[in-house]
Parts: sequence; C-alpha cells; structure tokens
Amino acid sequence: MAAWTLLEWLGAIATLIVIIGGVAAAALFFVRHRAASMAHQRRVLVGEWTNEGAVDAVEDAYVTLKLEDHLGDIVGELETPESATRLELHVFVGWMRSTLWISRFTGRGAEEMATVRLTIKENDNRLLWKLKSSSGAIRFPRRTLLWITSGRFQPPDGADQDQSS
Repeated sequence: MAAWTLLEWLGAIATLIVIIGGVAAAALFFVRHRAASMAHQRRVLVGEWTNEGAVDAVEDAYVTLKLEDHLGDIVGELETPESATRLELHVFVGWMRSTLWISRFTGRGAEEMATVRLTIKENDNRLLWKLKSSSGAIRFPRRTLLWITSGRFQPPDGADQDQSS
C-alpha cells in the first residue's frame, strides 16, 4: 500500500466527518419523531373506549376501558360483563402502538389477567385491540375495534363560534 498524501488524508477525514454528521442528524430526527409520536399517543389514549354495541362485531366479549393520565402514566380500569371484580389497567406507550396490561388486585398482590396490543386507527377515534396473552380466568376479545365514548372530543377551531357575524 502506498503512503497517503496530505490531500488524501484530508479527503478521508472530511468524508468521515460527513458520515458521522449524517448519522447524528438521522439519530436526532428519529429521537424527536419518537418523542412526538409517543406524546400524541398519550393524548389520544386518555378517555373512555368501548366495543359494546358494535353491530358488526364477530366476538361477543365486550369491554370498556377508562384510561387517564396519572402523573405521566396511563392507568385506568376495565369493565366487562365477564368479571364481577374491578380490573386495573396500565399502558406502556410505544412508538407506533402501545401495550396494555390488565391485572386484578387480590389481597396484597396483583394477578396478571391479560396483555393486549393497542394500535390507534383511522382519525385517532378508533383503537385496535389485539389480545396477546391471557390467564384464561376471564374471557377477553381476541381482536376488536374500540371507539371513544367520552373524554376528549373537541370541535374544530371556529366551529363553535357564531357564523352569522
């Protein structure tokens, strides 16, 4: 291998700096995009969601999720005709979808009942529920579409103002 000249060394160093700068810029873009996506998911998930009354439902296991933001954690409770006891919810918000853990408090401990994958769909007004695992003690829907029933609807800007003036 021949010895490099000063010009070749400077060209190699400049190329390396451009590559490192490109990788750093891409990493910064993805970190910011991920943070914005997760913040959006947190805002959308808070509220009351249900699949009860769906006329096109294949499954007959109905659920109602009541989710709230409690000091940065998405937590809540689940109502279903399948359980007479209160079921607690905890949501781990991910980049494109979230994971919902359903548990039941028993005495001093908690029993994990199910794990569900939640994906926001359509105009942020539908939530796709996919059951990933279940203890089998309570029947949950395997796959269903939930819709928001209360908690966050806001009319478009200016829609609530008088249009006659």
